[in-house]
Amino acid sequence: MIQVLCYVFEDRSHFRKLIQLMDDFGISEDADARRNLYDGWLKHEMKFGVPYKDSHPLLDPEVFSEFIQTVRSGEPAIASFPSELQQLIGAGQVCPARDVKHGKSQRVLVVSDNWNFFPSAAMALEADGFELRYLDFEMMRQAFPNSDRLLGIAQQTRSVAGKPSPAEVREALAVRNQLVSDLINWADVVFCEWLTDGAVWMSRYLPEDKALIARLHSYEAFTSYPFLTNLPRFDGLIFIAPQIQEVFNSLVGSATLSGTVTGVIPNFRNVSNFSIAPRQETAKKTLGLTQYASANKDPIFALDILKELRAHDPTWQLRLIGQPWSDDISEAEANYRHRFEQRLAEFGDSVSIESFTNDIVSWYRSIGFIVSASQREGSHESFVEGMLTGAVPVLRNWPMMAPFGAPGSVFPNLSHFDTAADAADYVRNASDRYGESSRAAAEYAVDYVNRVDPAVELPRFVRTVCRAEDAENNRVAS
Repeated sequence: MIQVLCYVFEDRSHFRKLIQLMDDFGISEDADARRNLYDGWLKHEMKFGVPYKDSHPLLDPEVFSEFIQTVRSGEPAIASFPSELQQLIGAGQVCPARDVKHGKSQRVLVVSDNWNFFPSAAMALEADGFELRYLDFEMMRQAFPNSDRLLGIAQQTRSVAGKPSPAEVREALAVRNQLVSDLINWADVVFCEWLTDGAVWMSRYLPEDKALIARLHSYEAFTSYPFLTNLPRFDGLIFIAPQIQEVFNSLVGSATLSGTVTGVIPNFRNVSNFSIAPRQETAKKTLGLTQYASANKDPIFALDILKELRAHDPTWQLRLIGQPWSDDISEAEANYRHRFEQRLAEFGDSVSIESFTNDIVSWYRSIGFIVSASQREGSHESFVEGMLTGAVPVLRNWPMMAPFGAPGSVFPNLSHFDTAADAADYVRNASDRYGESSRAAAEYAVDYVNRVDPAVELPRFVRTVCRAEDAENNRVAS
């Protein structure tokens, strides 16, 4: 019932009135009721006044725009939350003793439930002498099913109130899954891949003699995870792009990480197969957009560019590639898909859509221009891959990231555009001297991927964090 009420509440007064009613009827001490109420309140505050119904409201451009207005004064978003929530979140920000010297820590336990980006990172750490073992966080969910009203994993990781104590959780884990308990005891360092449930759990329940590091990609900075995580517990926090760090700091405040080594280390890239190749004439008048099927990738913006181009030359085409929208999408995403399909009908066979290819390099070489039309991005890896093959970049000034310096901070000295008309003008000019533009794109991309070597920087970061006496000089260093 409380969850249903939280869903329809429109302002803070409703939450405060319900708290008063719970106090009057003696319900406030019920852990489930208290947790549900405050978790619903946190989700409500993260809408920043926008009537948004789906999960993770910060992913919505309208909500994000209000978030930007909220933090424009320089205060983090959390400062705008009601005092009751600030106190609860603050109570979970427990800074451990910093006198533990991790020294020559070699044994690293990697925790995640999404391993897509980690194989290359694992190879780099092992090549540097670290010994790695792995914990899929699904094992923790099985040990603490949500049917357990006292110790369910949601109570441990998804709540700002009514959390079990570290002693309760550690004792229960030793009984319920000895293997997981032994892995944690074995480790000198726990490395959380993504700042999601695994990172939340480790920040709350990991013994303090273990160093704790997390690598945050992009999505996490737009969720409630930064408020659920005991951030001061982290010895190190890695961001994959500077603007993601800026968004994160604008949510929670950089002071929260005053005792943490932070840094920006880009994703690992295997680009050995991506090299420049000559284009056919038709390719020189073809735009391409990958992973198109999401409102964030904003293929409608790509259609707008195509419309501008075809107004002067009807031979221009657009190729889209990626899995289509699934049936299980949010209301906002479904509305966007409907608008895209309506617009798509205007273009006939000048737009082609492919769901999959076994040879993405050849696909990149079949287009002349690679488009980044997104609302927000971290590093936009497919955009870089396209440039490596000689596709000329068409870079939107990512609307949600522009207030945080991107894409300029990610792709310095690369032209970017606020409007489809400006992008189309750039494309026409580049098309007139295509060979020169293509070579410049490939040269830029080669320099870009070689600018920072994550295979060197990631092991160096872990060693810096583990040398506690040195790390004190590197807190909050980027």
